[in-house]
Amino acid sequence: MSGYSLPYRVVATVQSIVLMAIFFVALGMIFGATFTVAQTSGAYALVLMLTIFGGAWFDLEEIGGVFVTIGDLLPFKHALAATRAVMADGARFASIATDVYWVGGYTVAAVVLAVAVFQRRMLE
Repeated sequence: MSGYSLPYRVVATVQSIVLMAIFFVALGMIFGATFTVAQTSGAYALVLMLTIFGGAWFDLEEIGGVFVTIGDLLPFKHALAATRAVMADGARFASIATDVYWVGGYTVAAVVLAVAVFQRRMLE
């Protein structure tokens, strides 16, 4: 690990974490504007299931099948993969760019949906 690449590793880690933080805030806005207080526990269960498919607690590749397929389609696996690659292997942005773009795409979509749902709810 060279001194030159250290700042890039930090930036790549922060980017993947910040994008997921924004995604979760947008998801919270969507759930808050859509569900009642009693229904939000179901929304929490949904987020918990999505993190399971992200591979937070076990390696999806070892299970295979539908877990890998669903994990590849969701942002959680990509955020974890990017963060792990940077923190454990010192990966540069070029090697995690695809994962960051997946997370970024979901984040942009969630923010746009959150703003639309929240505005609609405020007008009601």
